[in-house]
Amino acid sequence: MEILFPFFLFGGFVVLVVVLAVFSHRAEKERREKLRQFAAARQWYFEPEEVRGFDAKYLQFDFLDRGSNRYAHNILAGRLDEFEIEAFDYHYETHSRDSDGKRKTQHHRFSVAVLTAPFPLKELCIRPEGILDKLSAAFGWDDIDFESAEFSREFHVNAPDRRW
Repeated sequence: MEILFPFFLFGGFVVLVVVLAVFSHRAEKERREKLRQFAAARQWYFEPEEVRGFDAKYLQFDFLDRGSNRYAHNILAGRLDEFEIEAFDYHYETHSRDSDGKRKTQHHRFSVAVLTAPFPLKELCIRPEGILDKLSAAFGWDDIDFESAEFSREFHVNAPDRRW
């Protein structure tokens, strides 16, 4: 029986990975369906499939011009009152080498919402706060904080014009 333990352990690990993959796939499928329903209810455009070259549409956003294998998916576009809104999930890859010289691929995924208003707006970036943000704040490179301490703990807010 002792000799079979590593096989059971490995088998349990494989089963766990498969179960997690199935749940992840179902969650993504459910999310896409909710996005489709959201778009249909508002008569908005929805494209769930990968669209390459999407970064060329928003040249002013340098974070869309990083890495390789770039694409947008789950694209929602529509109008809400006088605002045009486009939101999408975005993916790109970066590559590095480990100590053995083997190529490692890092996948970067995030969501973007672009709001076009009939009046001037300035650049503003809101993203989840990470450990590097907390460390840089200790050295005086703090982001913009709001009255809600909970919001400020969760999100890093940055803008060239901090008063705006």
